[in-house]
Amino acid sequence: MKTRIHDLESDYYNMENNIYLTKAEREAIMARKEELKELRIRQRRAFTVDFDLEKTSVYEVREKYEDIHDPVIESILLSSKRRQQTEASRPMAKWAPDGFVLKYKRRNKREANHQQDSGNEGDIEDGAFMMLNDEMIYTEVARKGYSIGIVQPLATLLAFGFRRHLPWNEVVDIRGPILIASKSKTASKNEINREISRWHSFSNNSMEKYNLPSEFPSGAIVGRALLTDCLSMEEYGEKYSNKECIDTEGSYVLIFDVFEPLLIPIPHIPVSNIYQVDKQLLTAIKQILEPISFF
Repeated sequence: MKTRIHDLESDYYNMENNIYLTKAEREAIMARKEELKELRIRQRRAFTVDFDLEKTSVYEVREKYEDIHDPVIESILLSSKRRQQTEASRPMAKWAPDGFVLKYKRRNKREANHQQDSGNEGDIEDGAFMMLNDEMIYTEVARKGYSIGIVQPLATLLAFGFRRHLPWNEVVDIRGPILIASKSKTASKNEINREISRWHSFSNNSMEKYNLPSEFPSGAIVGRALLTDCLSMEEYGEKYSNKECIDTEGSYVLIFDVFEPLLIPIPHIPVSNIYQVDKQLLTAIKQILEPISFF
């Protein structure tokens, strides 16, 4: 039977009942739907207003969460479809009879064990050496899927590279690509304008030629950046001349590089300041951002 239905418009409310899904895929879809439901509830409860002094008007600000075409759910269904295609194309013949166990002479076994032990010693040394390489460390951090929760408008400005340094209250040992998640609080126009004005005041600003982002969505993954260092405020003042984070709250400063904004943010509420995201969410983001240099 070759019928495969992956139509989110028609099957959204019952997609977890698809007989072709595995238990893990079904649970992941249900968990994501619950997360989107929570986002909608928070959206209805939140009431944010902006004052337009020029037009003497007040209007309500609301965020929209589109769940019919949620990229996380779509990635789960896509992964399921690929798995089904792989299983369908797999040959059915068994090349090794059930219960068959290979037997070797003891001498050969001892020689093999000795060679394996010698090889393991070399692998350990090589592995320890390779872990010193930044690229290996970055790949491992990317695989684990770390995310940092930041208030708006800082989150979007960081994702686009308009902010490269971020004041922080504690030491961070992670080095590598880290997802940027905006917190659920909606930024007001005054907060956005104040942060943009502050950005314009930085000396030697290399981003002046680029257009600033126009939207600052709350409760969403807005991009990814490479976390390269964590400095004390004293070290930061000695090392950097632009003083981007001087006179700000925080005992430390996080230094970022290689910025990758998501043009379509993925709804998600950060659960902590720094944490690991769900595997399915990480898979969806990888599919959007790849190929990149440090994955």
